[in-house]
Order: sequence, then C-alpha cells, then structure tokens
Amino acid sequence: MEAVTPSEGWGVLHLFYRIDRDRAAADPGGAKRVLDAVEALEADGHQALVSCVLGHKADLGVMALGPDLARLQAFEAELAAAPLSPVWSYLSLTELSEYMSTEEEERERLAGHAEGLTEEAIEQRLEAWRARMAKYREDKLHPRLPMKKLICFYPMSKRREEGANWYSLPYDERRRLMGGHARVGMSYAGRVLQQASQLCVAEQPPQAGQVAFPGLQRTVGATDREGRLRVSPCHRLAPRHGASCSPFRRRSA
Repeated sequence: MEAVTPSEGWGVLHLFYRIDRDRAAADPGGAKRVLDAVEALEADGHQALVSCVLGHKADLGVMALGPDLARLQAFEAELAAAPLSPVWSYLSLTELSEYMSTEEEERERLAGHAEGLTEEAIEQRLEAWRARMAKYREDKLHPRLPMKKLICFYPMSKRREEGANWYSLPYDERRRLMGGHARVGMSYAGRVLQQASQLCVAEQPPQAGQVAFPGLQRTVGATDREGRLRVSPCHRLAPRHGASCSPFRRRSA
C-alpha cells in the first residue's frame, strides 16, 4: 500500500465503537482481532491507545496516530473485522500553534530584561530557548504517548456565531487569550499530558443523507501575525453518511 503522508505532522484517528454482543458471542476470537490489529500497527511505527468509554455513547475508544494516513485507514479496516459497531470517528493532524513566539520576539524580550543582559548573556539564553523550542516542536508534531490510567478526549469548536466569532478577533487578541489558556495548562505539567490536533473531519453515522457536522460547512478565515488572511485547510464539508470520512483518504477504484 502506497503511503499517504502529510507535509507536516502526523495523522490522529479517534474511533469509538459499541460492542456487537451477538457477534461477540458467536465469535470468541473477536477480541484477539483488535489486539492483533493494534500489534501490527505498532510494528509499523505507529501508536494506538485503547480504552473503555465511561458513559452510554460507546463501549470502546481507540486513538491511533502516526505518519501514514493510508496505514491508519488500513488499521480502521482491520478493526471492522472485529465484533464492533462504529458510532463516531474523528480525523485530525498534529500541528504547531500559530501563536508561538518567534526567535525575534524572544530576542526582543530578553533585550528588554530588567537585569540588563549583555549580548553574550542574551545569546546564551537564546541557545537554551532554541533547544526548548526544538523539543516542543518535536513533541507536538511527533508525540510519543505514554500509557496512562485515564484518557480524556474532547473535540473543541471555537465559536463562529454572529457577533461572537473567534476567528474575527485580531491576531494579537487571540494570541493573548491563548497565552492565558497555555499558562493554565502548564500548571498541570507532570500530571496531565495534553495532545492537541487540528480537526479535519468528524463523522457521526446520522440518518442517510444528513450532514454529519454542519459547523464545518463554511470555510473560516483568520488573520495571522502579519495580518494576512489565513484559511485553515482542514475546515471542510463534513461527509455525508456512507461517504469517505476524510479528504486525505484514497478511494479504491
């Protein structure tokens, strides 16, 4: 199978299933199919976390990620052989925050430091900053997820209502608000590992012909730090029931 790799980041696939108990009772080896699929995916350099879901909407949750979108699709197909009924899926890509500080901004911050840093001291701190940012980029784009006792998944949609549209705010204001959000998150360092990815498509099996996620029907643009219009490539039409779940996935002939 030919690989399908994003130009930056990894694919992240969230799958939610109900156990088909009639099929499971008739097929005692069904659970092993899930384990075999996970083992094969990990052997191919990808990752998968499997969890039970608290609540009535699903029984099993699977988070799979890695560099090859075609391999993630094959993994999903392998799970289809198990006694599972899909109830929801999300495809996203790992990404870097558009609100990260640039080296020029960090240099300017250090130059205005109250201690009156020398040029040599500024360069030393910049070197440490570059190392931290390199690790940050690697962790965000190519995360290595540890085994944890608990996992929490939530899709977040910023408001796009008339008079309350996140993307209509100026870049500096959005950056200020996200900075506060980041500071709260850093207070949980060492206790909670957060992995954010940009949603490409969400699909719920609705009634035939119904749009699954109407909020993604329109393309949304926002300005970047230079004031240029930035249109996210992952704000796309949601698929209709029975359609391919992702614009990245190849369809068979």
